Amino acid sequence: MANAQTDLREGDIYRWRWADQKRDADCGPFRSYHCKSQIAIVENGHLRDTFWSGGGSDGWLDPTQVILTFWANLADLNEISKHEAVYYRHEDVVDLRHSNNSRGPVYLRKGAERDAGTMLALIEDRLDKNRRDIEWAQRHIEQLTKDAEKVRAGKLNEVCL
Repeated sequence: MANAQTDLREGDIYRWRWADQKRDADCGPFRSYHCKSQIAIVENGHLRDTFWSGGGSDGWLDPTQVILTFWANLADLNEISKHEAVYYRHEDVVDLRHSNNSRGPVYLRKGAERDAGTMLALIEDRLDKNRRDIEWAQRHIEQLTKDAEKVRAGKLNEVCL
């Protein structure tokens, strides 16, 4: 964790929260984080929350007022497509997308390699989902076949589409 401006290096990326817990109590749950991503980057020697992509004075944070958890430094990352992130371990990916910037950059730690365990877990999840989809489609086909038989038999009031 870092809390002094002297600890901040250009390009450092942090997760942050307010140091003063009373601030949250006074504002109510989460209101003190309104229009904040809780992701900060050191730019031109200043700590900036990334919620507003254009910057501005609303995005600047006083390092003495927040608790910072170091995430990465931009110099140690390569930007990747958001679609590539699924090949890598979660801890090797630095995803700067948030509620006000769904197209924010996604980075990969330099030297990170595709991870077989991560990829297999995703493949298994997708296989399970597709198997469930097939089972649902089979049940739906059976129900529609029964409904068609009822309509052909003139039992129109027994069918709900």
